[in-house]
Amino acid sequence: MDEPRGEADPPAPPPAPRSLPAPSRASQEALWRDAGLVRTREGLERLRDDPHRLVRLVAAHALLREESRGAHMRADFPDTDPALDLHHSVSRAGDEPPVFERWT
Repeated sequence: MDEPRGEADPPAPPPAPRSLPAPSRASQEALWRDAGLVRTREGLERLRDDPHRLVRLVAAHALLREESRGAHMRADFPDTDPALDLHHSVSRAGDEPPVFERWT
């Protein structure tokens, strides 16, 4: 059976994206130093107090992943954890900490 073809209201347009100001030079340097290719818990913890929200989010997600994977190495967790295969860290709305979700 075919669906009726009535005149439906078009969906509302998505909200306009909010842009963040660019991080300061100091935040950029801290991000490269503490969340670059080689990371440590101490360096990532320092980033949690950065004034830029995106830097704090990078730190929160990197702290959650206690393993080395891809291009990023955790000096304190040098091995890849097979239990985290197919798992991605995801941010939720508000100030909730990131969580792992399994994506297949």
